[in-house]
Amino acid sequence: MSQRARDVNKRIQSPINLDKTIRAPPSKPVVKFGTVEKAEFENLGTTVEVVLSAGTVKFRQKEYVLQQFHFHTPSEHRIELEYFSLEIHFVYKAANNATLVLGALFELTKDGSTTALLTVLAASLDEITEPGSVTETGH
Repeated sequence: MSQRARDVNKRIQSPINLDKTIRAPPSKPVVKFGTVEKAEFENLGTTVEVVLSAGTVKFRQKEYVLQQFHFHTPSEHRIELEYFSLEIHFVYKAANNATLVLGALFELTKDGSTTALLTVLAASLDEITEPGSVTETGH
C-alpha cells in the first residue's frame, strides 16, 4: 500500500483523530429528530444500543432514516488527540441501503448535569445488566 493510501485510510477508518488535516464536508447534514414514545434498549455485550426509527438526516441530497444509536466510552474518535468521556454513534440508512453515521462527543460536567436523552437511558440501565438483555426506554 502506498504512503498516500495509508494517509487516506488514517482519515477515513475508525478511530479517527480529527485535526487540522481533516477538511469539513462541503455541506452540513440537516438533522431532524423525531418524537419517540419508547424504543428497544439492548445490552450487546460490548456496548448498549437503542433501536428505533425516528428522525432523519439529509446530507448531499440524500435522506437517511435513524436506525439505532450506540455508545463508546471512552470515545472512539479524538479531536487533536484528545479522547472524550463518551461518544454516541447515530446510525442512519438511506433507501438504497447506504449508511451514514453521525458521532456526538461528550465531556463530563463539573456539576453532574446531563442531557434528557442520557437521563432517560440511565433510568433503564439496571434492566439490561446482562449481555443479550433487552428492555424498552421511556419517552
